[in-house]
Amino acid sequence: LNLVFFNRNAYGIQAASQYFFSVDAKDLTLPQAATLAGLVNSPSLYDPIANPDNSIKRRNLVLDAMLQHGYINQQQHDDAVKAPIGTKPSPPKQGCPYATQAQYFCDYVVHQIENDPAFGNSVDERDQKLLRGGLTIKTTLDPRLQAPAQTQVDATAGTNPDKWGSSLVTVEPGTGKILAMAQNTRMLKDQGSNFVTTYNFNLDKKDASGNDIGGAGGMQPGSTMKPVTLAAWLSEGKATNQTVDASKRRYGINYPWKTTCSKVNGWFDSTVQDSQDLQNDEPNWYRPMTVREGIYQSINTATFASAAGLNDFCDIQRAADAMGMHDGEGGNKKLDLSTLGNLLGGMNVAPMTMANAFATFASNGTYCTPIAISEVTDAQGKKIGGQAPSCQQNALKPDVAKAATNVLQDVLTKGSGYNIKDNGGQPIKVGVPDAAKTGTNNFNSQTWVVGYTRGLATASFFGEALNAPDSRLGRNVTINGKFYPNVDGAYVAGPQWAYYMQKVAPLFDHGEFDAPPSNLINPSGQTQTKSTDQGNSGNNGNGNNAPVPPAQPSVPMPTFSMPPMPSFPTKPGNGNGNG
Repeated sequence: LNLVFFNRNAYGIQAASQYFFSVDAKDLTLPQAATLAGLVNSPSLYDPIANPDNSIKRRNLVLDAMLQHGYINQQQHDDAVKAPIGTKPSPPKQGCPYATQAQYFCDYVVHQIENDPAFGNSVDERDQKLLRGGLTIKTTLDPRLQAPAQTQVDATAGTNPDKWGSSLVTVEPGTGKILAMAQNTRMLKDQGSNFVTTYNFNLDKKDASGNDIGGAGGMQPGSTMKPVTLAAWLSEGKATNQTVDASKRRYGINYPWKTTCSKVNGWFDSTVQDSQDLQNDEPNWYRPMTVREGIYQSINTATFASAAGLNDFCDIQRAADAMGMHDGEGGNKKLDLSTLGNLLGGMNVAPMTMANAFATFASNGTYCTPIAISEVTDAQGKKIGGQAPSCQQNALKPDVAKAATNVLQDVLTKGSGYNIKDNGGQPIKVGVPDAAKTGTNNFNSQTWVVGYTRGLATASFFGEALNAPDSRLGRNVTINGKFYPNVDGAYVAGPQWAYYMQKVAPLFDHGEFDAPPSNLINPSGQTQTKSTDQGNSGNNGNGNNAPVPPAQPSVPMPTFSMPPMPSFPTKPGNGNGNG
């Protein structure tokens, strides 16, 4: 009865119970249950609203059969036969907006079916198959991850009159399976949140073919883009402990970038009108440092010094492409990494894209296309669709991915992730080997932590999710009754990521990361020093004012941020040394 059509677009006994009698199937009375059972043979002829006399006759035949076979006694039969038809119709509550969990993932799956020619020649035909085809759709969503993801985003920004968005999305490295997708909104009013939207914070606006998929279109990832330049550096065989000149702040219009594919656009040069030199958050970061330290401390000038030290600037674009990074607009639009500001995350990228890109690091360089649907079968059990894992091994060289992970582990132990702490100032430890990068945009309005273990890669976002990044500042704001002078990736998105991963990481592969080759750690002829030590796992540090787990929802007190933008084509910012 769970797949049977009961007329009036009601499929299944629960939908029919709600439509005709406004009760759950488990609460049907005997005459109500007999009425619905009688519908199956001819839903229109025995419709209790349109044809009540026919329906009563059919119901009574069902009751006679139940008495004959001993399912009810004579008294029960007689009382039920005397009962009026008693319909109490309710509009059907069907579709993803009425799902009790994973509304937005459900909507994404529906869009995937609607956009797939395997299910029909037109969207209308596919919708009909979806609604009336008796399909069984098996998805990649894992309830063990989805429930804590939803709990955590609601804890981070559940009571939220200013409508700041928070989201989590997790993919499985090596398969591309989307395991969890949550955000702190609901699709309809009166569902427990004052923040109502149909837009999915975690998705592009369109799929690769240009079809709408209901996404918000991405946000500025800030410093979570810096590992792409690191990957380019490593792809040229350069070491993480090699020193670069992070004191250099001026990259003029005619700076001699080494490039083979396109002209580099933009500049940082205070001698040019309406421009400024490249900036960090604090003056003590303008000094020579290793590439490793530049990443884990999130130093803008170190990222640019690394880019300037490349044999080919175009290796940055190649690394981004290999990791599946693309514009949040969708439609297979590439990121433009010939524009200097984009090295620091000045474009829009969807959280799912970021999670999946970092999954490429976690899987030692294997890139997999994200998938949501494992299998679709029709009413007869015949398989008619599904998405098998589609992966490219060595999208990044395995040693490049291993070395990048080695550096990103340091983010959590002594770098920009050092401030992922609870309200007591203690580090929120995931408890297994992990790696991550923080990110904050130019306006403190869009903040991130993207991180991973061997078995899970998760993007955590907090900020302005639906409007332009400069539509408001993430400064002097109140979330869940708590005031924040500034919002930074490590302080809101960070604890959201850590508390969630703390719960779910042990469910999947959580062993040690593979060690990188020594030549990608220390330059030839150099030995490891105190300032260039190897990465490790876990979150350590000190500090305070971070959010607590969902049982005691609260969010943290940030202190700094803001990555700069180039003079062309975007406006400059104040710089960011820490995330």
